[in-house]
Amino acid sequence: MRIAFFTESFRENVGGLTRAVIQMHDHLVARGHNVRVFTLPQRGGPTHPGDLMFVPAFTLPGVGALAPDSRIAYSYPFVLRELARWNPDVVHLHTPFPTSWLGMWAAHRLSLPVVATYHANVTGWTEAYARWLLRGRTTGLLGLVARAEVAFYSRAHLVTAPSRSAAAKLLDQELRTPVVVLSNGVDVQRFTPAWQAPPDLSVNRDRWDRPPTALYVGRLSAEKGMAELVVAIRHLLSFHPVASFRVVGDGPWRGHLLHELGPFLQAGRLHLVGYVAWEHMPEVYRDADVLVFPSAVETQGLAVLEAMASGLPVVGVRGGAVPELVEDGKNGFLVSPGDGRALAEAALRLLENQDLRWTMAALARETAVRHSVNASIALLERLYESVIDARASVETTCHTRGRRPKSTGEVNKSLEAQLSVARKEAKTAVDAALAYLMCDPAICEKAPTYWQTIPMPPSWFTPTAS
Repeated sequence: MRIAFFTESFRENVGGLTRAVIQMHDHLVARGHNVRVFTLPQRGGPTHPGDLMFVPAFTLPGVGALAPDSRIAYSYPFVLRELARWNPDVVHLHTPFPTSWLGMWAAHRLSLPVVATYHANVTGWTEAYARWLLRGRTTGLLGLVARAEVAFYSRAHLVTAPSRSAAAKLLDQELRTPVVVLSNGVDVQRFTPAWQAPPDLSVNRDRWDRPPTALYVGRLSAEKGMAELVVAIRHLLSFHPVASFRVVGDGPWRGHLLHELGPFLQAGRLHLVGYVAWEHMPEVYRDADVLVFPSAVETQGLAVLEAMASGLPVVGVRGGAVPELVEDGKNGFLVSPGDGRALAEAALRLLENQDLRWTMAALARETAVRHSVNASIALLERLYESVIDARASVETTCHTRGRRPKSTGEVNKSLEAQLSVARKEAKTAVDAALAYLMCDPAICEKAPTYWQTIPMPPSWFTPTAS
């Protein structure tokens, strides 16, 4: 299958969104597909290898919330020409920004089927940055961003969302495009707990002699809950006599962390590690005891999945998609968004109780295994085929009637008919998956048995808005 990806970045040192796209790309290529990536030329870090097509772009002026080499794509003729030459079977858009908009317009001009993934909670980002940069003055801004999101995703033939909360957000905005919940997935062979680490993977053999260690992984930016992370780190290291805290990632808040937490840095108890290459991340997770994750705007949270696959209980917040992975009191703890002290207290509870930590670690690993990336990619392939078939069906119908398709709505209607059949066939499996995730007392004990009959992760077809 020939698949055209459109994404603002394909750099290896950006964040979870790009890492999810890279992971999807690599697994599709490994399964024999031909994937071409339309992206921006960037010099701020290593670009992941692949069949890359760099879209002409303007360099943006320096803004605190953006990477120094940020650019904005502008050349629609270039995208249209290159897409027409390559003639992919399907176009997959990963960001609702200019590069993907150009891909969307070109795909429609060429009558190509379009899949879009809702990776980024742009309204959540906007609200966080508004609080930081505009002192909370968001009147009209959030509504404008929400309308722009709906305008983008409504032009796709199928939308995938990595979590139920992400799909619900789109449907609440009255998106009428079919939406399918599809986990980004995690490579559970690469990300393994220290007690399960394969012999060919490096493990810090001194990890059992080190002090209890808390970890944060992610971009250091306002929308990730950095204000709460500062409070959590200060409280945790003040109340635990020997614990250490590692912060992996980079971003505009790095300087703020250096300023606010200087004494802990000087004492060697706080480590601002910065960017770590993805191939070394399994070791980073295995050399920690708990992940502290204050973000409330995640559409899934790849760092959370990777940490859980690595056997780390997670302390997160009741916001975004994190509660779909973290079951409070079972594989981690959940606290109210914005409460840094509560984050620290929950992390302290885990660091001070080894038996509780190991019990939750085993359950965290079980949760991650249900989100195996191999199963997610297999389902993605099926979705690609459904969109391609639906588009072909509409084209054939229109050809026999002597006209062209009117809009994406006509393809969506054909696709929705196909998905409705798949929903009925998957209903039993979906009910079991939902019961397992939500731990419904009526079925929880039987859920593991049911799970063995499900050939996919907890992904299910959601009804479109009426």
